[in-house]
Amino acid sequence: MLGRFVAKRGKPQGEIAELAVEKKKRFFDLPHPACEIEINFDKVNDMDDLVARRNTTGEIEMYTDGSKIGGKVGAALTYWKNDKEIGKKKFLLATQCTVYQAELYALYQATEIAAKLKDTVINIYSDSRSSLETISNIHTYHPLAFEIRKTLTKLKLNNKIVKLFWIKAHVGVEGNERADQLAKEAALTKKTAPDYDACPCLFTRAASATDDCSRRPFGGSQWGSTAVGDRRRPLLRVDCNSSRRRHRLLPRRRRLQSTPVACR
Repeated sequence: MLGRFVAKRGKPQGEIAELAVEKKKRFFDLPHPACEIEINFDKVNDMDDLVARRNTTGEIEMYTDGSKIGGKVGAALTYWKNDKEIGKKKFLLATQCTVYQAELYALYQATEIAAKLKDTVINIYSDSRSSLETISNIHTYHPLAFEIRKTLTKLKLNNKIVKLFWIKAHVGVEGNERADQLAKEAALTKKTAPDYDACPCLFTRAASATDDCSRRPFGGSQWGSTAVGDRRRPLLRVDCNSSRRRHRLLPRRRRLQSTPVACR
């Protein structure tokens, strides 16, 4: 378990050793390209555009949102049928989570609920374009987006039609305004344990408690003296706890020259 974390701008976040960090999915976790499905999202500008896009009555419409207010993070979703709210969910995220995580977590919960509903046509609306772009990326490694894509693939195989829409925030769409209200309520009033508490992998970096597995540049500077000659070559830090491979630049070996030896 990682000991402590330092934010991107160098501000300490305190001891959170018992919390996990979001781990990006590995390349080998991704499904085979032949099993991938194309996931896109459409754009909704306002309420008039929304009404024009409704094909038939009786379709489920889900609205998701995430909010961070007063240092607290919440997410929520609400689903409607025939212009009436038939369900809602509120979720609390840990304080170290971001709004981006809240938006993705709300979309994740929306797809999970969509899998349980008996309706065959479900429209999911979100005002977070960055989250929808992450989900539509076939090479996404974000854990939440990865799970969303996996659920959407299963739904398509079960002949369920789930459409994603990006909707502008605060343009008078009742469902979107309701989701925004619920997300703020979840952040400010929900007193339960967080439903999601993983530290964001893009905004934190691990700080190793010891330097046993690290090779620092000589003298603490960015340049170290190599073993051959007096040349100065850059030595990159090798961190055994990092998931990425880091290499240090080694001096080229000198070409061996044969030396004649007198033999009797």
